[in-house]
Amino acid sequence: AEIRRKDPFKALLRSALRPFHSGKVDPENVSKAARILGLGSAGVQLKQLRMLAETKLLGDLFRSRVAELQVSSSDFKALRESITLVALPYLLAETDAILTNLFRAVRYTAPIRATAERYYRHQDLAVDEADPQGGNLAMFLRSLTWNETNEFNDWCRLHFGFSISAKGDGPHISLMLHMDGGSVTYNIADVGFGFSQMLPVIVQIWSLNRPPRRAVVQAESAGFVYTDPIERFQIGDIVAIEQPELHLHPRLQARIADMLVAAVSRAKSSKRSLTMLIETHSETIVNRVGSLILERKINPEEVQILVFERNHQETETQLRVARYSEQGFLENWPAGFFLSEEM
Repeated sequence: AEIRRKDPFKALLRSALRPFHSGKVDPENVSKAARILGLGSAGVQLKQLRMLAETKLLGDLFRSRVAELQVSSSDFKALRESITLVALPYLLAETDAILTNLFRAVRYTAPIRATAERYYRHQDLAVDEADPQGGNLAMFLRSLTWNETNEFNDWCRLHFGFSISAKGDGPHISLMLHMDGGSVTYNIADVGFGFSQMLPVIVQIWSLNRPPRRAVVQAESAGFVYTDPIERFQIGDIVAIEQPELHLHPRLQARIADMLVAAVSRAKSSKRSLTMLIETHSETIVNRVGSLILERKINPEEVQILVFERNHQETETQLRVARYSEQGFLENWPAGFFLSEEM
């Protein structure tokens, strides 16, 4: 998809250039000069004007006038304002495209996730990613290629010791679970409730490996130039998961933490940007991350803890920033956070 914007300020920029050249200059040359000028610091823009003067596109008068210009000159300030106005539609379009891609990049898993069913109705729909509640997991897993299915199960076995298969039976699909070392395959509806709650989290993290299938929105620059060397805003993967620990044994909660840290390491090794927002009340997950820092599986600088505190005498919620030390100990952590009774 393309975002197109008109530029109603080009005439204003041509007017701002008028004091710098004689009226005999070809209007087409003035338009070309206006297209060349771009955003940048005052010093960079002044340098750009002087480079433009060397082209003699706007004549000798322009060259002599620009040679006299200073950053503090009123004519130069007016010209800079006009350049900014010309850039405004493109800046807004670029911002719009960035925000659109940012929101599209977020993968969200809700705290209340779909319960396991014995049979899922087959639907001929394209399934690119799991929905927030995991209600389409059967269709998602069924849509994986043979290689993707093997990669997914390798990931499950590595971190949790089981594999999942989506078996078709006429118009229905069943999710079957096989524990490593066992000889029996179970319908996911017949095992602990935690499996159905954990599976959407596993799928969401593993699917970061898959190439993005969503279209990328790009703003049309229409030839507008940024005179300062800037790096185009790059949007990586953003994952938001609420309470991944729900209905899980503490040992499995710790394995969830292991998987999250492994995903960060995998993203680093492939030079991808990955941001994970994990909302949790799990003492096991918090402590396990500290242990993984001590084991050098992740750097303390890569983990930030935000604690939301509410004083019963106040209406506002305070935000406390906690962190891990190099040894994995919590710093600036609120006393008694995990206690069941107030001290």
